[in-house]
Amino acid sequence: MKAVWSWLVEEREFPGPLRYLDVFKLRRLVTLKRLIIFLCVVVVLHTAFNVWAYLALQQQLKKARAAGIELDIRKNDQPEVKRGQNAAHLYVAAFELLASMETGDSDVPGTVRDEWPESGSPSAELREKMSNFVDSTPVSLAMDLIEQGNRMPKCNWGLRYEDTFAMVLPHLAGVRNAARALLVRARLRYVTGDAPGALADLQAVRELAERIESDRIVISELVQYAVLDLWVTAVRQMSSAHHPDADTARQVADLLRPWEELIGTTEALKVETALGYSWTEQVRGDPVQLAEVLEPAPGERRSRQWSARFLASYPYRPLYRLDQARMLRFYLQPVELSRKPYWATKKRLEDWSVEIGSHWRLFPLTRLFLPALGRVQMAVATAQAWVGTARVGLALETYRAKTGSYPDSLAVLVPGILPELPEDPFTGTPLLYRLSDAEVLVYSVGWNGIDDGGRRETRRKRKTLDAGTDDIAWRVAR
Repeated sequence: MKAVWSWLVEEREFPGPLRYLDVFKLRRLVTLKRLIIFLCVVVVLHTAFNVWAYLALQQQLKKARAAGIELDIRKNDQPEVKRGQNAAHLYVAAFELLASMETGDSDVPGTVRDEWPESGSPSAELREKMSNFVDSTPVSLAMDLIEQGNRMPKCNWGLRYEDTFAMVLPHLAGVRNAARALLVRARLRYVTGDAPGALADLQAVRELAERIESDRIVISELVQYAVLDLWVTAVRQMSSAHHPDADTARQVADLLRPWEELIGTTEALKVETALGYSWTEQVRGDPVQLAEVLEPAPGERRSRQWSARFLASYPYRPLYRLDQARMLRFYLQPVELSRKPYWATKKRLEDWSVEIGSHWRLFPLTRLFLPALGRVQMAVATAQAWVGTARVGLALETYRAKTGSYPDSLAVLVPGILPELPEDPFTGTPLLYRLSDAEVLVYSVGWNGIDDGGRRETRRKRKTLDAGTDDIAWRVAR
């Protein structure tokens, strides 16, 4: 070391920028006293910054509580239910029987949905497939278990909210499979003249979807909307195969009404907010968990901007708290917007997504969960459009059954059949109605706000049909 120091202090001209280095002045400048003063100033500034960040976080937590968000997520856990009284156990057993329904040639529900004729009854071949599917041992046993479960007053899926985003939701895919199976039987019963049996299956699907309400989380709501889509599609196809009489149309409309109460994500978004904050509290100071979350997706370039160990360190604590506060602020916006119709909030949601995009590189916590929430309100509006078009479609069937023909305008349905006409959730204007010699069409213009004539882009047998269109329609052949 002495040799190194002697070489450094020896008078010479260092190469490049180092020639301006005066080792003796530097030695006199960096004294122990000055170093201690500098460290004290850093500690004071860091402490002041930490206190300020803490107060900013507390302000956002106060706003969250004022919005009705329960930050103690364990309070969302459902009370324990004895096994013999818990419908979830029967449902899970049914889901296991239906687990192989989508593999290979056994996807009869998908075949029925795609090959159901636009008008008239299904072919004898399709009916035979449906009958064999419904009568098969696993499916018939599963549907019996579901019916038994629906008769039980309580259902607890065993969701543990304290596990935050590591929660396992094994029942959600099973709910959709069960709905598809029940709707195959509903179609088959309807076209064979068993309208009461078909109505019972439609009610069973709705009751099964209602049981998801015990899990207040966005993914649960989205699965519920997927089941609603299957339900409305089945009802529309049944109406195309054989127009219902006035009494049947009224009963289906009565089954549809509770779906309207299930549409909405305000409560689920509140739980998501609590989950997001609880997760940030859980991983704070834990570089291992932070590293797992910040691991890039396959094909995504790793960002070297943040180190998980630095994010978990004490020096980063003020920025971490500010990031938590920012995340809460962003989360509270969709909670507030969820109480308003989509057409009135679409522009704000778009601006909100852009605002998130401008921050995600600076604040790693903010970017983890928020972008997906911007699409939730679109899913709500889509579900509202399904319900609205189905309500009007069933009202038209009731009118036709009573008068023998469809009306020229939807206005005649009010107030005799409908108390009021549903509005298009994407525009805030009445749903569109087209009556031709071939079909009856009620539709929403969809997210793009353009009247595409009731067409919606679909994929069938590896072909894209009506590309670029997104109308949501109730279409029944005359």
